[in-house]
Amino acid sequence: EFGGKSCAVFLDTARQAVLKNRCEMLLDNGKMVQDYCILSCGICIGDTSAPTPQPSSLPTEPPAPTSQPIKAPSASPVEAPPDWSDFTVCANDPTFELDGLGCDLYLSTGRPTVLKNRCEKELDDGYRVQDYCRLRCDNCRTAEEFEEEMEALKCVNHPKFRLQGENCIQFLSTSRPGVLESRCERELENGYKVQDYCRLGCEICLPEEETAAPTSQPSLDFTCKNDPTFEVDGKGCDLYLSTGRPTVLKNRCERELDNGKMVQ
Repeated sequence: EFGGKSCAVFLDTARQAVLKNRCEMLLDNGKMVQDYCILSCGICIGDTSAPTPQPSSLPTEPPAPTSQPIKAPSASPVEAPPDWSDFTVCANDPTFELDGLGCDLYLSTGRPTVLKNRCEKELDDGYRVQDYCRLRCDNCRTAEEFEEEMEALKCVNHPKFRLQGENCIQFLSTSRPGVLESRCERELENGYKVQDYCRLGCEICLPEEETAAPTSQPSLDFTCKNDPTFEVDGKGCDLYLSTGRPTVLKNRCERELDNGKMVQ
């Protein structure tokens, strides 16, 4: 059972992409749904055994013993999960869970407004539901849009990059230059490197950024007060950080902005 539902009920959908995602959903025991729902996921293996020969009237000698161990059949290769740093991946994250529900169940509603609000819900890690449930929330980018977005990055860290659950600042947090260099040059499955996303953290700003005329930036006053000009999602410090949950407050304060700084 999955969420109290049998194979037939849990996999009852006419959308092949949704069926595939549900079948490949990883469970707590390390197996996938399709390991249990073989018929519903359409991965039954046909009977490939040779037909049984007719009995012979002549006695047959027993086979000679062999010293070679019999190899067990190799398991079918498990498809690697999508590289979630690649924003062209148009799928729901099978590991996502909110209130005990995955993307399909959490976003199961026939009301567009409710779906929109759920997709835009901000999570404790600073991301939104639509960043994990891209297919269901219609939050997929084309390869061309993604390439334009990467080209637009000059000397900033990509605000939605995450690797092993960490953004640029968190992933590159180290005091050892050699480790930082290795992390920046790490190649991802989509052909890009970490430094292509984390340009500020890896200090590889584009040349035109270096020669561009400096823009007037407000000087940071390190007295203990909130910046009255700060705004994110249309909210100032007080409104944006208005929460009674310490974990949410911490995550919002550590949220990385487009300019490479954090809210704090």
